[in-house]
Amino acid sequence: MIESTEINNLGPVVHLRWDNLASINLLIGRHGTGKTFVLKALYCMIRALEEKRGDEPRSIDEILADKLYWTFQPDRLGDLVRQGADQDLSVKLTLRDEVHVNEPAVPLQLSFGAAVEKRDIHLEQGQDAFRNARSIFLPAKEMLSLHHLVLQSRDRDRVFGFDDTYYDLAKALSWQRRSMSLREPAQAAMARLKAQVGGTMEQQFNRPWELGHGATQTWRLKSNGNDYPVGLAAEGARKVAALYFLFLNQHLGHNSIIFIDEPESALHPEAISAFMDVIAALHEAFQGRLQFFIATHSYFVIKKLYLIAQQQGLSIPITMADADMWQTANLRDGMPPNPIINESIRLYEQEIDLALQ
Repeated sequence: MIESTEINNLGPVVHLRWDNLASINLLIGRHGTGKTFVLKALYCMIRALEEKRGDEPRSIDEILADKLYWTFQPDRLGDLVRQGADQDLSVKLTLRDEVHVNEPAVPLQLSFGAAVEKRDIHLEQGQDAFRNARSIFLPAKEMLSLHHLVLQSRDRDRVFGFDDTYYDLAKALSWQRRSMSLREPAQAAMARLKAQVGGTMEQQFNRPWELGHGATQTWRLKSNGNDYPVGLAAEGARKVAALYFLFLNQHLGHNSIIFIDEPESALHPEAISAFMDVIAALHEAFQGRLQFFIATHSYFVIKKLYLIAQQQGLSIPITMADADMWQTANLRDGMPPNPIINESIRLYEQEIDLALQ
């Protein structure tokens, strides 16, 4: 798991140091402060370690360069360096070995300047590192209805549009469902996820000529005896169903790192609260050997995670962007001042003023 990270001159991020990371970690901040940049940079580094397995002919450096290029989709990788910066972009993290937990954490560092070419990307490692786990990035937009379009645009057309977070997710969802072998607490967490979906989301494999565009897989929602095409299911249900299915097909499991961008998108506040309960249940079910990084603008996400931290005594580190500065705190220690809560207070005070007029 990721224990700490330090990021400099990445897009809008001037400097961020975040230590003592835990199973559930939260990023908040106004639009344009770089929350998604942080998630994607960490994701690229982790996935480079995970994709270097088996008979993969590319080096980790080549995998990482491809991952950065197709995830951020810049004209050139040097465009990722913060404009006007007089120092290189750098992303450092320390990674704890999931098996040999008593061994020292492995340091990783990526750094390059604005003039970098793709072939010059290099990942410095304290020792040779690789991960047997599989991680995933859940973007703000749901994927089940876009699945075949993403694969088509990337596998056939090789064009920018759907970045690697969508492409990797589409490939992961293509795995056929396997039999569950999780212990009881994990199965209980899966049942809670299924309840959020509102039924069973099932894969259907079809002949390409039946679907057109070379697609071979579709999704259907079965609920209360009815059978719906995936496009008729609520977008929020489709988002949650993707996570549910990634556990069912065992793409995700022990030691996976799950990056979630704006989980509140298309979800009702009650569903947001329930989704955060599911994340806490997954943390418990996997005994902390599952890590989440969540970027949000939602009052309901941060408030619910604060209540979970307080009720369970759970460490939930939070980093907050304020202009060019990032501050860190822990929801277990209380709710830190932040723009999301401050705005809710401002609106409440405005309501009181109107009532007193």
